[in-house]
Amino acid sequence: MRGRHLLRRAERDSFRVVEHRHDVSRRALALTFDDGPSQWTGTILDALAESGCRATFFILGQAIGGRESTLVRMRDEGHEIGNHSRSHARLDMLARRKIRAELAYTNQKITAVVGRPPHVFRPPYLMGSDTVYRTAAELGLDTVVFGSPVGDWRLESPAEIGSKVLAEARPGSIVLLHDGRPAGEAPQVSRADRQPTVEAVRLILPQLLERGYELVTVSELLDG
Repeated sequence: MRGRHLLRRAERDSFRVVEHRHDVSRRALALTFDDGPSQWTGTILDALAESGCRATFFILGQAIGGRESTLVRMRDEGHEIGNHSRSHARLDMLARRKIRAELAYTNQKITAVVGRPPHVFRPPYLMGSDTVYRTAAELGLDTVVFGSPVGDWRLESPAEIGSKVLAEARPGSIVLLHDGRPAGEAPQVSRADRQPTVEAVRLILPQLLERGYELVTVSELLDG
């Protein structure tokens, strides 16, 4: 796990860096979505609502404008909202003041919309550092969340995305998917849309439930 070498120090500094929580006693896992809100987020929320499942959405501050109602819906339907920076920058390559600006911007935007600040954080590209984690903690982002990337940003087939999720699922897993795409991202970095992920979510939710999984937020998984 990226950042695993910092875990002991992180615990001492009153924040935690987590990849999964495979010591859970119940059959629960967390679906997480990065880079939204976007035009694809609402359909994912529909699927979660139909299945009675909750998830965690790591939000880009620059994507919030015009989609405030999507965040309100996330809050009202019991989902968790996390900070994924303002612009999807490589935070580990920035000066501390710029890291703080990226995270503070998104904290403020989320708080203004839903009335409470986030406390979970995922660094873009899963690239963190001691400076990134300490800065996040100063802003109340006390839980740094990694998880298993499925590669849905490049896969074209919903069935392939779904198969990867199902193959890797186990109690305590944190599954990393994408409901949005950073503004200006080059086409060679990721596919131009997230529709295959939307369709994959509709495929996997009933199958995970049939396998006896409870789909919860990251904080519920970690603290339950």
